[in-house]
Amino acid sequence: MRNGKYGYVDSKGSLVIPEQFDRAADFTSGLALVSQRQKDGHLKQTFIDKIGKLVFTSTYAKAYSFSEGLAEVQTTGGMRGYIDRDGVLVIDTKYERTTEFSEGLAAVCVQVGKDSYKWGYIDREGQYTIRPTLDFASPFENGLARIDVDNVFTSSRRRYYIDKNGATVQILHR
Repeated sequence: MRNGKYGYVDSKGSLVIPEQFDRAADFTSGLALVSQRQKDGHLKQTFIDKIGKLVFTSTYAKAYSFSEGLAEVQTTGGMRGYIDRDGVLVIDTKYERTTEFSEGLAAVCVQVGKDSYKWGYIDREGQYTIRPTLDFASPFENGLARIDVDNVFTSSRRRYYIDKNGATVQILHR
């Protein structure tokens, strides 16, 4: 960062992409999400390659960094989905919340009632591998994901670890 702008240096500290961005994320899947403030004050989000070449401009209200070749995007209405490295929407923006892909799966949250939301897991094709029945879900790491299940009768929350089939692996009490 220099003079309030971000750029990129290589592992030796040599400037590779000049300081020109108002925001800049790390490179993931060969692309970096960068933002530049427009004259109207809005941030224009684009993805660049490792030499600073524009790959595509996000047409969404918000975009996130790539993970396993897909990036989360959010519409102006707040719904989320995923785009590929060409900026093409590959998993529809139908989720309330999402996480990055990790170990081939992403946790997604959907509305199941007037004021009720549940989390589940989808694969890279957008198909559920674990149906949305969870009160909280986190990304997979080393084959396990932390989930929470609320007990409506006791107003308590139990924390579990599940495998990619949804089977409980370990129970942790709070």
